[in-house]
Amino acid sequence: MKKYSLITISVLSIAFAFGNLNAQTAPVNGETIYKRKCARCHGDNGTPKKKGVSPLKESDMTDAETLEIITNGEDKMPAFKKKLSSEEIKAVAVYIKVFKKK
Repeated sequence: MKKYSLITISVLSIAFAFGNLNAQTAPVNGETIYKRKCARCHGDNGTPKKKGVSPLKESDMTDAETLEIITNGEDKMPAFKKKLSSEEIKAVAVYIKVFKKK
């Protein structure tokens, strides 16, 4: 009986440890994602590098509109719903607000 209790406790301890490792993921960084996925067209500071790209500094879009466009794309901009998680999309949307302040 003690042998089974020890095995049960060991299995539960291992499961708990791995469960905690999965829960301790790094926070999503909108700036890092922006630089990796968006800056090529929208520029490092929101000033477009390509013709026909919207300047983020002058954007008057609502948060909902921003999320919609990042998620589903618009015109030449690709959709990111299959490339980024919803948390990553939200982080980018929050990050690009810094361009309006400059």
